Amino acid sequence: MSSCLARQPIFNRHLKTIGYELLHRSSESSRVYDAANADLATTETITISLEMDIRRLTGNCLAFINFTENLLLNQVASILPQSHLAIEILESVHPNAEIIKVCKDLKKQGYIIALDDFKYNESYRQLLNYVDIVKIDFLNQSLDQIHNDVQIIKRNHKVLLLAEKIETREMFETARDMGFHYFQGFFFSRPQILNEKKMTPIRATQVQLIRHAMDPNIDYKKLSSIIKNDVVLTYRILRLVNSNYYGIQYEIQNVRQALAILGINNIRKYVTLLTLERLAGEKPEELMLMSLARGHFLEMLAPFVRMRKQREDLFLLGLFSLMDVLSDTPITEIIEKTKLSKSVADSLTNTDSKGAELLRIITNYEQGNFDAVEEIAKKYNIPLSTVSRLYIESIDWATEILK
Repeated sequence: MSSCLARQPIFNRHLKTIGYELLHRSSESSRVYDAANADLATTETITISLEMDIRRLTGNCLAFINFTENLLLNQVASILPQSHLAIEILESVHPNAEIIKVCKDLKKQGYIIALDDFKYNESYRQLLNYVDIVKIDFLNQSLDQIHNDVQIIKRNHKVLLLAEKIETREMFETARDMGFHYFQGFFFSRPQILNEKKMTPIRATQVQLIRHAMDPNIDYKKLSSIIKNDVVLTYRILRLVNSNYYGIQYEIQNVRQALAILGINNIRKYVTLLTLERLAGEKPEELMLMSLARGHFLEMLAPFVRMRKQREDLFLLGLFSLMDVLSDTPITEIIEKTKLSKSVADSLTNTDSKGAELLRIITNYEQGNFDAVEEIAKKYNIPLSTVSRLYIESIDWATEILK
């Protein structure tokens, strides 16, 4: 697969994921945007969605896919199910009579229709009668312009408002206060460090649990005892080992059996990720999914960068890459309170390290910065198609683990 396909989450006001915009680059050589490339990008996105099952790509949420005028007029949207598609009409599409008729028909069929990068003018008045979601760019417009457009839309149309390119918590709160319903951008993955210098007792306990799991001298008996003393952790470990993912034919009933089957390294890994999940508290579940996906991606990347023996460290690097966001604690304090290996700690704090560079492959991919991904991948002779495959597999794996 020469195409690159990433996804960017869309949240509601409670930071629950309601969908993903699918970000696409049609080939490893494609750089220049034109109408033909836009048609091709959407066509390939749809093809991949059909081949992989669109529900797998989006975790059963809505897929927001860009549509050009040509693709709308050719009824391409009807290939995908109404239940999982939001047709995102590009700002370059002129709302003429043909487009309005197409949208009216799609609306009757039950499709959700969204307008991308919307700026109000009278030519959209009739089309807005058939639109469900209006996306407004917060990065490239003044707040006064956004406020004016919102007031006009609210007075005359029953649509949901989506604020896109929301990059900070302050932007999210501003958009929410203006009455927006949905939010897209990377504001949710920015750390909010608490003012107090010390962790809360609950957070400190969770970090100590990770510290024990990371102790290279811990043995089966000690680790088993730690897990058994935590009822919730015991339940989650047993539920995990008995899941379809492992395909064990008989039921695992105690922690010692789980340890014997998974091995101490895997148990360390799962104790850490399940503890991180609890640390996350009220944070968006998307953060845990991203942490897991990053960990699995880097773990799978290890053989391609001659780091097969460091697979576990690479997994932990990905897993801890959002730990400051999940725990509202500086990464330096987290490193101090856990027994992360020196290589993981260095990769989290030293942007010039090899681990940090490998982490940038997945973080750039998440944001659709495919040129930056390709630049790093080329250094290690990794085809972009391989990166894309590992990304999709890591999303699959993380979604299964969090079920």
